[in-house]
Amino acid sequence: MIEKIFRKQTRRTDSPCESKKSQSFLNRTVKQLYDIRNEGIFSYKSKTQHNGLKAIVNQLCNLHKEERMKGTNAISFLKQMEQFFIKNDQNPEDVINWCLDNQINPIIQSILADCYFCGKWINKDNQKTFEFDQKSAEGGYIIAYSCLGFCYGNGRRQERTREFKRVQENKK
Repeated sequence: MIEKIFRKQTRRTDSPCESKKSQSFLNRTVKQLYDIRNEGIFSYKSKTQHNGLKAIVNQLCNLHKEERMKGTNAISFLKQMEQFFIKNDQNPEDVINWCLDNQINPIIQSILADCYFCGKWINKDNQKTFEFDQKSAEGGYIIAYSCLGFCYGNGRRQERTREFKRVQENKK
């Protein structure tokens, strides 16, 4: 196709000056076609990767809900989560980063709280554990209330007692 464009352009030219213009035009056209093609491939790959991670995260949310409803603690769940990543050939850091960028539901926030609590795949941070559990509880995820209770029971974030009571009152 590019050769046909070049042939048409070179047939029309009568002077060397016009030939250079044609060559310049052809170079710009080829570059534009190449850029469009590469951008299309890139956007397709990123959309496919995004959809793949979204599907993995949905499965992970279902696993979290099932296991935590059985009474599995955060440490045991994260071990199961690690096996889940191995089984599905996923990079845990990619999934966690996707979750950090797309906190679209309270289960994802609870998963992030578990990761912060144990320091698995991200740095351990009790403040962020509390904040994500609180967001998750505000989103209506009942398991997060239990996790908040654990934080309070172990003396973590007691200065936020008023906020916890406010969340409970809003749910009534």
